[in-house]
Amino acid sequence: MSSTRGAFSDSDHTEVIAVLEDTVLGGGLRRLFRQVDGIVITPSDDASNSGSVPEAFIGGSDIVRRARRVTCSVSGTSARDVERRLLAANMDEPPPRTSFGHCTYELDRDATASELVDFALRGLYALAASPMDGRWSFAVMKSAGA
Repeated sequence: MSSTRGAFSDSDHTEVIAVLEDTVLGGGLRRLFRQVDGIVITPSDDASNSGSVPEAFIGGSDIVRRARRVTCSVSGTSARDVERRLLAANMDEPPPRTSFGHCTYELDRDATASELVDFALRGLYALAASPMDGRWSFAVMKSAGA
């Protein structure tokens, strides 16, 4: 499977939702043989000049994890600071787990792709991510063995 990358706007999440449904959330036998861990969303602006780039990772459920995960992080920032910013934006349900600079939310297994993308964007805005042109980038993250 080739690496999938793309971009979407604040007003139209259609592309990232379709890729998320197809590569991460697909059920049946595809889930057992999936070689994709999830999708990472970042502001589309070239943030190479910034040391701290907020990102949100959306991962599907599997045999071990029954919930769908949204993990928010900012490179170079502590988990405590990330959690503080997210909680200040009223992102306290479900309660996040923190570790190694990440805050992970476990959402219901029935959460739709649209709900997961909306939740991830809410987290990115809470972490002060605001792309200048209102566009976001996404990339499908493959498993190490893929």
